[in-house]
Amino acid sequence: MALQGNLTADRNVYVYEFPLCYARAVEVRSDYLTSYITVWFYADAAARQANAVTVKVETIVLATADLPVVSPPNPIVSAYEYMKTLPQFAGWVDA
Repeated sequence: MALQGNLTADRNVYVYEFPLCYARAVEVRSDYLTSYITVWFYADAAARQANAVTVKVETIVLATADLPVVSPPNPIVSAYEYMKTLPQFAGWVDA
């Protein structure tokens, strides 16, 4: 389970384009008020399959109440449903 889309990574002097970037939610931590979704970004699906180095790691912080409820309960599926609502993942598709 992942999202795939275009990622532009700005590394100070260099700007990298990853048109088939593969975003994978690897961890969801929650307490009563706050949740944290850790997302690893790979250059593409082949890089993910090869366990290549990530091109970006991001932690998304949100109110726990904003995590969608899914059935059956699954925090990773809830994380993907939430990620799809964010502007930075507009146009990304399920991979």
